[in-house]
Amino acid sequence: MEQPIPQNHHLSGKKIVIAGAGMAGLSFAISMYKQLPAISTIPPPTLICYERETTQDAIGREGYSLSLRSDPPGGIQALQRLGILDTMVEASIKDVNEKDGGFCVWDKSWSEIIKLRARIPSSLPVGSLRIARKNLRSVMVKAAVAAGLEIHWGVACISVVKAHGNALVVDLSSGAKESCDMLIAADGASSKLRAQLRPSDTLQFQNIVCIGGSAVYPPGESPPPPVDRDWGIMPLNEKHSALFYSPIGPKTALWSLSYRSETPVKAQRPPVSDEVATTVLKEVHDHSTNFPALFHELVNYTDKDSIMVFNAKDKQAFAHNASTIGDFAPHVVFLGDANHAVSPFAGNGANMALCDGWDLAEQLLKSPSVEDAVKKYDDIVVPRANRVVRQSHIAIAIGHSQGWRLYLAMLFLRFVKLIWLRYYVR
Repeated sequence: MEQPIPQNHHLSGKKIVIAGAGMAGLSFAISMYKQLPAISTIPPPTLICYERETTQDAIGREGYSLSLRSDPPGGIQALQRLGILDTMVEASIKDVNEKDGGFCVWDKSWSEIIKLRARIPSSLPVGSLRIARKNLRSVMVKAAVAAGLEIHWGVACISVVKAHGNALVVDLSSGAKESCDMLIAADGASSKLRAQLRPSDTLQFQNIVCIGGSAVYPPGESPPPPVDRDWGIMPLNEKHSALFYSPIGPKTALWSLSYRSETPVKAQRPPVSDEVATTVLKEVHDHSTNFPALFHELVNYTDKDSIMVFNAKDKQAFAHNASTIGDFAPHVVFLGDANHAVSPFAGNGANMALCDGWDLAEQLLKSPSVEDAVKKYDDIVVPRANRVVRQSHIAIAIGHSQGWRLYLAMLFLRFVKLIWLRYYVR
């Protein structure tokens, strides 16, 4: 039986502000409530969250799906520890599991170069999930609120200053101020708090531009195989371009065109205007003359409100100490994309965010001090995140190579497929 936290625990009676109700911030909150033992004998820490989105449903950027995996860093295991794995399975894209879906690399004729589907660990009901991001977040919001988290929608944390001792004062977009003992900065890749405390630590453009949208099929029709169950990338061996496909639901599939560019373009976040949508789709058409017929079908069925244009960017993780965030260390901690943003080519952003939240909560609760907890958290997170960034750069290089480089990359993937089939397939 777990013992109550002693009254002199360093979190007793403290207030913790969470900036952002995304994957990392929600994971941290749920993890704190989940890992706190019986605390009736002490004042527990108070958690309060501020989120810039006006409501949990006002999430235009969440019209896509993502993979949750059991291989390192282990997003599936994190969901199990959080106590929401079964609910997340129910909210996932059922066709992926029912039709034995997995991650693929295809050639232009839709032949599988490789298909990866992790075996199911004995301790888990599933080895991976494909889920719409809006569904993932919805499950986590409900779990966090049910556990006791107070979320203030439509209010962002825009800056923080030191008060007396280790106390902090957070400036809110509403004009109000919030005093706290610890600030969890989980406000995303374009973090305002990181811009304040680490102004030179910006996202780095990886010379890849992405254009995407969601194809919504009319009644009586649905996305054809393989995009009804599989997701993955299709290197094109021309124009340094690649295509990405993914199911979102029984009537919807995501497509994305990515290509090399020396300079970033103006990002467009859904919903876009009709004029922007027309311009973007024309650019896609001009770029995709010789692309597979299914790609053109998906583009033709695109919901214009789902169109997005973004530049693939990422950044390395950093530890929390005096050399990185000055005297705010260790009472300001950056989680998820706010610390180690990755591009979609990493395929692991959500998994890392889920694990970040659990790991920080665990270290805060079992360590003798905030300083010790944050040091142990950094020792876990920094190497994990930087490894994922390196892997994403390899994926970008393979997906957008041409000629002999692409030929060698495909040979390598076929070799990986043999190893995977031999040792890892369930």
